[in-house]
Amino acid sequence: EVTDNANEDGGAIRDWSLDICATFPSEASLTALTNSAVICVDDSTSYELLIGGGFAVDALNIEVSGLPAGATYSFSPEDYLPASIVMLNVSNFSEGGMYDITVEASDGMNTNSTMLQLIINDLPESFDLQVPGDGVTEVALNSIFEWQGSMNADSYQITVSTNPNLADGILLFENLNSLNTTVDGLENGTTYYWQVVAINDCGQISSPIQSFT
Repeated sequence: EVTDNANEDGGAIRDWSLDICATFPSEASLTALTNSAVICVDDSTSYELLIGGGFAVDALNIEVSGLPAGATYSFSPEDYLPASIVMLNVSNFSEGGMYDITVEASDGMNTNSTMLQLIINDLPESFDLQVPGDGVTEVALNSIFEWQGSMNADSYQITVSTNPNLADGILLFENLNSLNTTVDGLENGTTYYWQVVAINDCGQISSPIQSFT
């Protein structure tokens, strides 16, 4: 709160500043202010690290181990110093999984490390339709449709259409948590096309389109 104690005319305040003082550990320490992250495989992430003031300025080096194969990392700022905060930026992931990452700071005389956790979620994997089979005829007008499970999928969406490209989508079933559903409302002598989409928080993948009559 700012109070005008001069003449109480509500005038503007000019040329003022606020200094904030941060206290850093005096010992040669490394602390993760952000120690875990959950991301998708095509994302990147960052961890905030607190470097103690006990390291030698000219000899301080930070190494990172335990990252997924092919992943890369960098620091912001690049020229990190003792008694400062640095961001560890990690990217270029190719597969999902859970990883325990070790970050070690050393100046040749003093060494300290901290542990980070990284969980990478994959996109759903490819899968196939099962029932009705592709090109099957005389399918019942009220039928159970089945498909293979897609690894990493959270839910499924099925589209049934009379167009090969599913343009009209006359029947749409969303947020399915099982590998089958009952489809009704079909008409005799009509060729239909159907497809299932596997979905999770990281994205989606579509099955091949199949037909039945």
